[in-house]
Formats: sequence, structure tokens, C-alpha cells
Amino acid sequence: GDGDLREESEALVSSLGLGNVVQFLGNKSNVGDYYASASCFIHSSPSEGLPTTILEAMSFEIPVVATDSMPGVREIDGGVHCLDICSVGDAEQMAALVQRCLIDEEHANSMINNASKRLESFGYRKAIDGLESIITGDE
Repeated sequence: GDGDLREESEALVSSLGLGNVVQFLGNKSNVGDYYASASCFIHSSPSEGLPTTILEAMSFEIPVVATDSMPGVREIDGGVHCLDICSVGDAEQMAALVQRCLIDEEHANSMINNASKRLESFGYRKAIDGLESIITGDE
């Protein structure tokens, strides 16, 4: 995006000599194109409510590595291991999980398969069924 820290982030990337591998693209409306070309989705936020970008990545069958931002990430995982979770601020752990995601095809495919099943819990049908059961008292 184009958030408050963009200039600071660009300066950091430049100072680290990473300008050839890190791009700042600004706000985009065609996010599906980016998800479709990704090998791994990395979510490094220190706090989230419900990080929908993780759900989006899962729907594009992209393995996800995310920080244990509270609440949200563990609730998405639901104990089915559909994404890899590292501690907030632990760059080494995140790097190791990203590397595993990129080189261990069996592990990545397992997360994708689990994510496909887990996404059903976040679909509109699940929400409709839940609301209907509340309205009718069939909880």
C-alpha cells in the first residue's frame, strides 16, 4: 500500500541493498493477479482482528506463513495446520518457515489441502446456517 511508513520502508530497503528484490507497488485493485503468481504468502503483522488477506491467500491455494498476531491467526488455523505460525518479532523463525514453505513441496501441499477444508468455516453458507439457527432457535 501507500501507508505512513512507506518512505521509511523504502529507505530501509535501499540501505540494505534490496531494491532489486523488494518492490513497493502502492495500492492495487487487481490483487488476484498477485496472489495467482505467489509461491508463499507472508503475513508479518504484530496484531490483527481477522486477517482476511490470509483467507484470500488460502483461497488462491498459496501456503501461508504468519506471525501469531492476536487475535485472528490461530482462529483461522483452527488447529488444522493450514498455515505456519511464528512468534511476533522472530525474524529467524519466520525466515525458516518461509524457506520450508518454498522448498518442502509436501509440507506446502499439506497446508494447501488443509486450508481448502478450513475455508468452509469462513464461507457465506456457514454464516447463513449460523444465523438461521439463531433465528429459529435450533442452536
